[in-house]
Amino acid sequence: MRTDPEAERREQRRWRLRSGFQKITAFDDLLEAEFLAPQAQAAAEARRLQQVIAYALREVPHYGELFAKYGLSAADLREAADLAKLPLLTKVDLAQERDRLRSKRLPQGEQLFGNTASSGTTGRPAVVTHTRRSNLMFTFLGQ
Repeated sequence: MRTDPEAERREQRRWRLRSGFQKITAFDDLLEAEFLAPQAQAAAEARRLQQVIAYALREVPHYGELFAKYGLSAADLREAADLAKLPLLTKVDLAQERDRLRSKRLPQGEQLFGNTASSGTTGRPAVVTHTRRSNLMFTFLGQ
């Protein structure tokens, strides 16, 4: 079924969001991004990837060392397909590198929220630390 931004906005206005979610604009932002032209989407994705890579290299010890080990720089990862140059982050990595996967400092205005853990049904639970923003995102997706 084809749709357009205005049809999606009309549908969103019908939603009954839970208390505390009514003033959040993230759904609007997602809607705008969904209907960008493919070239604009690719450019926005590449810009954001570069920001994330630069931050990880500067603030997350694991990634600084990983890039050095593989002889990579931020310039080597310009688009999503370039992420294949990095090894996958495994559950074992999460457990063994937990402290080194944590950012030395959070972006301005961000705060730690707490930890969540997988159920551990396939072995040892994977523990992930969330910021206030990442927790909001997962809460939001459950809305």
